[in-house]
Amino acid sequence: MLNAERREKRLIELVDRMKAGRTVTKRDLRTVLTDDEFEGYEATWQSVQEYEQMQRETPSDLQRYLSLLRSADALNQRAEKMYAKGKSARYVALAHKAQAQYERAYENLNEALSTNPSLTMWLDRDFSFTTEDLPDLTAEDAPRLRSGRSLLKQGGNSKKMTIKELKLTTLKTALVELIKTPEQKNEKAPSKGTKNILKILGK
Repeated sequence: MLNAERREKRLIELVDRMKAGRTVTKRDLRTVLTDDEFEGYEATWQSVQEYEQMQRETPSDLQRYLSLLRSADALNQRAEKMYAKGKSARYVALAHKAQAQYERAYENLNEALSTNPSLTMWLDRDFSFTTEDLPDLTAEDAPRLRSGRSLLKQGGNSKKMTIKELKLTTLKTALVELIKTPEQKNEKAPSKGTKNILKILGK
């Protein structure tokens, strides 16, 4: 492990390298991070990968609901096109079909959740099949996959953490911790020195 002065200089060099779009290897990280910091980096990246893998593997119990939802969305889109063309009769007919399909989808989702309540973790919003809380039979109100790409998903399409972002964050955090005195490490508010480093790093 480098001494504190050389380590601080090296950390700043690696941060600047990453901000310039150049590569920082795992070996580079090992030379400047403490054992705990490096283990934390690897554990975080493993957690990110495991979570993303889990999100890609949609439970089979939700597949039928998603199929019905796609069908309802397709009918709804066709209805909107008819409305835009001024074909009101055709619009009304398709809109009714879409609503009926959303209702079928909700019934299926309710059955799935009744059997396996843990499925709620895959959805972007709470769902209730009671008369008072039942979502409207519309594309906007229909529960979506939390990990899906639908523009109607609540919370938007969150950006997944990349290995580059994690490396940069790890290096910045290590640098901030390095310049703190023992007394400052016990302070709740950032020290003056820490604030200056954060400003330099553009964090």
